[in-house]
Amino acid sequence: MNDSRETHTLDENGQALSIEKDGHSAPADYSFECVNAYVHAHDRQFEELQYLALGMANEIERLNARATRQRNLEAQLQGEINHLEATVSEK
Repeated sequence: MNDSRETHTLDENGQALSIEKDGHSAPADYSFECVNAYVHAHDRQFEELQYLALGMANEIERLNARATRQRNLEAQLQGEINHLEATVSEK
């Protein structure tokens, strides 16, 4: 049986600081405050920092792909707008 429950470490206000899932710990989100607190925890292990770096690299890659798709869609739409404007001005 695969147990994929998450364990959350909370701050004094009940906000999630880190999440542990499948034996790996990571910050709850990639905000500067959360990552900074995670990185500077006194018991942080090197392997956890490696896992964090790989997770952030994966997230950056995903966001870059999304931005590229968005730019391509915008360029395609602009091309269609230009074509329609040229068609209308010919009439």
